[in-house]
Amino acid sequence: MSVTLWPVAPTLEAIRPFVADCLVGARAWSDILAVATRLPEGTVCYNLECRLAEGQQRVDLLAVVRRGEGARVYAGRAPRRTPRPELFRDERWRRIRRLFTSWVDGALERLSPNIWLEFDLDGGGIRVPVPQLGICIDPCMYEPDAHRPPVTSEAFRGPTEAAIELLRGKPLTRAMRERVRTCIAEAEQPPEGRAIFLGITNSRSPNVLRLWSRLKVETVPAYLERIGWKGPGERVCFVLDRLCRPRKGLVKLEVELQGEELSPRFGVCTEFCPEGDYREAWRLLSGLVNLGQCTPEKREALQAWPGTARAALAPGAWPVRIHRMVDFKFVVWPDGTLETKAYLMVVPLFSLL
Repeated sequence: MSVTLWPVAPTLEAIRPFVADCLVGARAWSDILAVATRLPEGTVCYNLECRLAEGQQRVDLLAVVRRGEGARVYAGRAPRRTPRPELFRDERWRRIRRLFTSWVDGALERLSPNIWLEFDLDGGGIRVPVPQLGICIDPCMYEPDAHRPPVTSEAFRGPTEAAIELLRGKPLTRAMRERVRTCIAEAEQPPEGRAIFLGITNSRSPNVLRLWSRLKVETVPAYLERIGWKGPGERVCFVLDRLCRPRKGLVKLEVELQGEELSPRFGVCTEFCPEGDYREAWRLLSGLVNLGQCTPEKREALQAWPGTARAALAPGAWPVRIHRMVDFKFVVWPDGTLETKAYLMVVPLFSLL
């Protein structure tokens, strides 16, 4: 399936008038655009990850690369869209380029429809940012009829584990490999369960492995028990019952592997955007305000965010229609602290009208 690639900085500049300062302030915009101007034209959509609590102003940037032309851009195989050489002065970026090369040339291309890049922006004036990566391990994510090998097969394990080892710069230990395999296999057990992303915090040392699964809300506690997760269970129940239960559907669950052990950290993402009906989301936001997890000002800004608008991303270019959507993420830290985030989703699509 052919996809159109969009220039990063012009796309984000086009949606800037729709983003309230309380969600993305001037300094955060400066950090975001400093990264965006260094990225090649190889991505299809973006998220701005905003913290919702009082006084939390940090915003991170996520960009999605689709297989095909996007992968070739980051592998250096698309001459008119060559990445800036300065990116590859860092060995971690060189490993990322090798990953994209293997995505173009190897078995991973058949398995993974996209890879997302997440740039942690803390106001540190990063010149050459090194992203976290998430490798989609579900070829059916965009094409429901696509075939995925059984998760216990070498056709599945080989490409995914090789990709993570390439990014780590060293092999997984036997214990790490078994942990990852268990988490993936157990995610497939509940009805409608699916392991969807395997990632690595490539920008941090030591790096951390992350697995995202799509699960029914009511199956999450049993899944965590089966994989041996030992975090603050009462806080997980609070998040699922008070914050995710109204959704009555699927959530994206995030678990971490630090070394050879599962981290007590836990993340869960809602999924409101496919239907475009945000009544459940706005009820959730009101509840977050009552819990002190979101300010009233940020609630109003988020409610004003969804919509579409046309924009020309270059002089004389045909305008595109940029869709704006929102989802939420809740992170429970090992000490039980709850962190609430919103994703301002930015999806440019070709449009005649």
